[in-house]
Amino acid sequence: MTKKLLLNCLLAVALFFGFGGTSHLSLQAANTLESSSEIVFGEGDYEEIRFTVDGLYYVTVSDTEVAVDSETEEGYNEGNAPSGDIVVPSTVEWNGKTYNVVAVSPSAFSANDNISSVTFNEGIIVISEFAFMGCSNLDTIKLPSSLIAIGPGAFYFCSALNYLTIPEGVTEIPMFCFGACSNLLNISLPNSLKKIDMQAFYACSAMESIVIPEGVEEIGDATFFACAGLSKIQLPASLQTLGVNAFYYCTNISEFSTTEQNTKFSTENGVLFNKDKSLLIAYPPAKDASEYTVPASVKEINSLAFANATNLSKIVIPNGVEKVSAMAFSNCTNLERIHFPASVTSLGRNLFENCGMLAEIHVAWEDPLDIGEEVFEELPIFNMHLYVPEGTESIYMTTEVWKRFGGVFADEIVDGIHTTTLAPATRSVYDLDGRPATLNGKGVHLIRENGKVRKVIL
Repeated sequence: MTKKLLLNCLLAVALFFGFGGTSHLSLQAANTLESSSEIVFGEGDYEEIRFTVDGLYYVTVSDTEVAVDSETEEGYNEGNAPSGDIVVPSTVEWNGKTYNVVAVSPSAFSANDNISSVTFNEGIIVISEFAFMGCSNLDTIKLPSSLIAIGPGAFYFCSALNYLTIPEGVTEIPMFCFGACSNLLNISLPNSLKKIDMQAFYACSAMESIVIPEGVEEIGDATFFACAGLSKIQLPASLQTLGVNAFYYCTNISEFSTTEQNTKFSTENGVLFNKDKSLLIAYPPAKDASEYTVPASVKEINSLAFANATNLSKIVIPNGVEKVSAMAFSNCTNLERIHFPASVTSLGRNLFENCGMLAEIHVAWEDPLDIGEEVFEELPIFNMHLYVPEGTESIYMTTEVWKRFGGVFADEIVDGIHTTTLAPATRSVYDLDGRPATLNGKGVHLIRENGKVRKVIL
């Protein structure tokens, strides 16, 4: 895969998730910077010189400093790319002058699948964006203690990388930095770390654990997306910001935890909330429980909050919850029953995507909540039962969206909680000619149930 193609793939992923932006690396002020996004090459007056020594290519970035670079902007001419075990020296001599090696240029080694290991001697302070992107056979990297900044996507798609230690002094793991490092088992993060940016560990599917050190204040959007090997997440007391869907598709997580000292987040029975438990952020998808009742303090259920919770068969939402956000129960493949109280005033789109076992929805609104078709999108509600407050059946049977359920039944409700389910009788479905039919498409159907016949228009 070429360098340009790999870069375009990475940018496409960023655009798909709605993120963009650029990042530049700088050497002059490196010792005072806290973020690699503030660093730029090539400030001051000096002559740019390109040369090669011992199979590595260099470019001057100041009068006394060089960065390891590629042979050309497109990469390397055939047969000239470095291969095998690479050692980056602290200094290099050219034409009688000694230069300090302080950086790796953007995309310097990207798409080079001939490299198996890289060892950095002391002196390197910056590894630029996409520096090793797509080095698919690179399995070992030894970083120097002098390193303070790593660029976005620096090790993206290094699919053979197993272990890595980030040295003290690095304050940020930037976006896509270790994305798609599918064999990364373990990474040691420094105590100096303040931020882990969006999708920094995207699809690191082999990673079974990670210690997020105290001092980390921000975890970005989808940072650990599809890290299917992670089983437990301990959030540090220092954490202030947690991005959207930071742990989405981490299907093996059974527990979230944090400490009382954390001022922004809390946990209860392994479930992640904001500090006052008014927002349910994430239910651990591998938690071993078949039923769950949302705590009474909760006002809002986050988007994708219960996503991939395949052990759950029943969820009870208590009176007091006001909002259930988009795709909250996506891929709850064994969910059979859910209860919505009268306090809920907002239901997001695609709430039950891929919830193929869902058979009953219980609601407590005396007047049917006004919703759009997108709430139950991809859910075959014409084969499902809707349980409503006693005496409101006829209202639901004539209200758009709700009337499309296969059956509407009275439900007993006490203090906003559904306590009794009335077992439905056998239901028969016919077309207008009296022939047996199924509720599997639009049209007019006749349903015989509980000794009564009613007309349903889908």
